[in-house]
Amino acid sequence: MSVDHVAAQLWGTVQPRPGAIKEDVAQLGPAPRQLEERMLQYTKRAVVGWFALWLTLAILFGSGDVMLNVVGIHHVPTLSLLFTGLAIWSFRGRSQKRNAILDTLKHGAFMRVPITAMRAVERRGKYGQVIYVTYYVTFKMPHGDVTLVSRDTGLSMLQVGLSEEVLWSQTNPDVVVPTYLLVT
Repeated sequence: MSVDHVAAQLWGTVQPRPGAIKEDVAQLGPAPRQLEERMLQYTKRAVVGWFALWLTLAILFGSGDVMLNVVGIHHVPTLSLLFTGLAIWSFRGRSQKRNAILDTLKHGAFMRVPITAMRAVERRGKYGQVIYVTYYVTFKMPHGDVTLVSRDTGLSMLQVGLSEEVLWSQTNPDVVVPTYLLVT
C-alpha cells in the first residue's frame, strides 16, 4: 500500500482550500530570472564532487616528483599526471552540473511533485563521528523519476509522500531544485 492510501484510510481525504498551496515560496519570480546570491550559494552546496581530493593528490605527488628531479633521480611522473588528469576531469564534470543547475534556476518552471524515495548516507570517521551526510531524494517527475544527490542539510526535512515545489527545466530534465532550499 502506498503512503497516500494509508493516510487516506487513517484520516480521510482532505482537499486543500483554494489558495492554501502557495506557489513560488522562495519569491523567485517568473522566468527568466536574475541570479541572486542565494542561488549561487545553492549551486555551491548542491554539487558533490571529488575535485579537491584529486587536486590535493596531484599537488602532493607533483611536489614529490620535483624533489626527486632536484636530487637527480629522473623518472616519469605517472601518478602526478594521473591525478592532474583526474582533477581536470572532475572539475569539468562539476562545472557542467553547476551550469545545469544555474540554467534550471534561471529558466525553470515551478512544479509540485511528490517525493517517492529518500535516503541519507552517513560517512563516519575513525572514532565514529559523522564527517558528512549525503542525501538521495527521488522526485516523481512527469517523464520519470529524478534523483537529487546533495550534501545540503536542508534535505533532511523532506519526507516520502510529501509534495514539494521544485524548479524543473525541459533542457535539463535530470535536474530538480527544491525551492524551499532557496528561501532566505
